[in-house]
Amino acid sequence: MKWFQHFSDARYDTKVARLLKKHNLKGYGLYFLTIEFISSQLLPEKPIPDLEETIEDIAEFTGEDPEYIKEIYDYCIEQQLFEYNERLKRITCLKLLHHLDNTMSQNPEIKKILNNFKKLQETCSDLKQIRLDHITLDKNKDINSKNEKIENLLEYWNLLKIRTHNIDVVLKYISKRHIENIEFWGIEKIKEAMGLYKEVLDKSNFFHYKWSFWDFIGRKNSIPNFVPEADPIGNFCDKDKVAVDKYLKEKGINK
Repeated sequence: MKWFQHFSDARYDTKVARLLKKHNLKGYGLYFLTIEFISSQLLPEKPIPDLEETIEDIAEFTGEDPEYIKEIYDYCIEQQLFEYNERLKRITCLKLLHHLDNTMSQNPEIKKILNNFKKLQETCSDLKQIRLDHITLDKNKDINSKNEKIENLLEYWNLLKIRTHNIDVVLKYISKRHIENIEFWGIEKIKEAMGLYKEVLDKSNFFHYKWSFWDFIGRKNSIPNFVPEADPIGNFCDKDKVAVDKYLKEKGINK
């Protein structure tokens, strides 16, 4: 396969965020380098998304220590970003097939790859239980209960290190208003807003309001002013103090 659509919002995936936190840009880079290797080798006659290169091959290609490469791969497997197929003795990335199914399934070559993978499942016992519609990116995971949604958001919030909280404390402050905001905006949009809020705090010379998790989720004007469409970097970082203060007052977030 010559190309695939990059996971442009991967940084908002909780598992990828954990990888970035633990192994920094080297871990993040190795993750996407591996996906590039795997996707480049996908063909209709070779539909299993596995990594042909060995750890030694990757180490030579990147100039990194093989033991460190293995450590990163082990963590990726632990986080279910990759799998290890015992029969093939190779790393696989089944989420890549799910991603292709969602974004490029109308492409004739991709359609053949997906169809041939499903046929292969019928003969390979280690693939029989894998259903593409059950392979989900963390961001698309079906989080049903209210508490699970809050825990998912809080985990990402704590990774940003704005103000860290314990889930038991957070749940004491959660009200109907918070749940309604989560349902209205959705988990991934709120994570985007959280990430941009953190970026504003880091970059702005004038905006230093470090809200608690429950304030950020519950306030009327917090999430809508930090989603990408609101251009928070332009509004909070690229203006002088007078302009920022005026903007904060107009939006009702100057306290």
